[in-house]
Parts: sequence; structure tokens; C-alpha cells
Amino acid sequence: MLKFCCIYRSPNSTAEDTSDLIRGMGQFIDEKEDTIIIGDFNFPEIDWIGNVSTKDEDHPASLFLESTQDGMLSQHIKEPTRWREGQKANTLDLLFTSKDGLVSDIEVLPPIGKSDHGVVLFNIHRSFGKDTTSRKKFLYDKGNYAEINKQLDIDWNSLLEDRSTEEAWQLLKSKVSEACEKYIPTITISGERRKQPPKTKKNLSFVCMSPEPSKMDM
Repeated sequence: MLKFCCIYRSPNSTAEDTSDLIRGMGQFIDEKEDTIIIGDFNFPEIDWIGNVSTKDEDHPASLFLESTQDGMLSQHIKEPTRWREGQKANTLDLLFTSKDGLVSDIEVLPPIGKSDHGVVLFNIHRSFGKDTTSRKKFLYDKGNYAEINKQLDIDWNSLLEDRSTEEAWQLLKSKVSEACEKYIPTITISGERRKQPPKTKKNLSFVCMSPEPSKMDM
């Protein structure tokens, strides 16, 4: 079984919020199951090349880093993922796995639309079970990403204003899904059993639109 979790931690999070995050991640990790955790964690105080915190040991960033080390998690993104003019580039979007070799070919691509966060692209190496149902598959390598960028070039602040976190997420998801359905071709895969299930699921991407923190705080 592959467990996958996506997390957003607000830059305005309190120490208690971070403690809840650490506890939740600890409960999610199971040494018997492959685990991938990805998200925007907003810890610019952590140097992920040296795996050290620039703050004292009681700071939330230091406690979070220690918890990932205690949980035997590997963090794979070492380059900046968020850029804004006049500010230092930081590695805020992180990719954790419970074991080495679970992901590869990690890239940080330019942002989509008005986002100041890059798109994280990576491959998952995992044997998946036999699929006996027909399903639609997006041909991501044939997508028209120029048109997707145009469609997602939206005033997100105005669109998401006064919405709850859940409402904002559902609206964001629907807009991205609508663009993908429109500009990425698909094929239908039959439900025939395969003797050898695919070993690698390629080109899984994570996109952070980075709305105003006050609109999306959790």
C-alpha cells in the first residue's frame, strides 16, 4: 500500500499548530507502508542541504526538523521552490518519503499563472496492484500548458475572498481540473489484467498557488 499526504502549513501558524502538525505526521507514518508526504510547509529557517535549522532548538522549525529525522523521513527537495521579487528565494515546498528509492527525477519547474511557487515534478517507483476496471488516463506529455497557464491566470485573491478553506480548495480544484480536461488529451485504458503491473508512475506534479495567507489559514 502507498500512503500519500498533501499538507499546507500557514506562515502564520502558532507553536501549537506546529505541534499538531508534528503529531499528525507521526500518526500518519507507518514503517510497514510506503509513505509520501508533500506540501507547502513554510519553514524558511531550515537549510535542507545541510539538514540544519538556523533557529534555537525550541523553535517550531527546529522541532519540525527533529521530528522528520526521528521519523526516518528523507526530504528530497534541496533547491528553492518559492521566489518573489525583492525577497530571498526559499525551499518551502517539501517532499518526504519513508524510504529511499521511492521517488526520483525531482524537478522544480516555473510557477503556473500568478503563483510565486514552483511546480514540483517527480516520479514514483512503486508496484501497483492489478487493475480490472476501465479508466481515463491523461496524456500529460501532450498537454497544452501554455493554454492551461492562460486559463489559470486568474485573480485568485478576489476569487477566493471570504471563502472558507474547504470552499476555496474545492473551487481551486475545479478550476485546475477544468483546465486539464480542456487542454490535456486522454485515453481510456481497458480493465484487462496485466501479468506485470507497471513499476513506475511517472510525472506526478504538485502545484502550490500560494494565495494570501489570511484567505487560506487553517
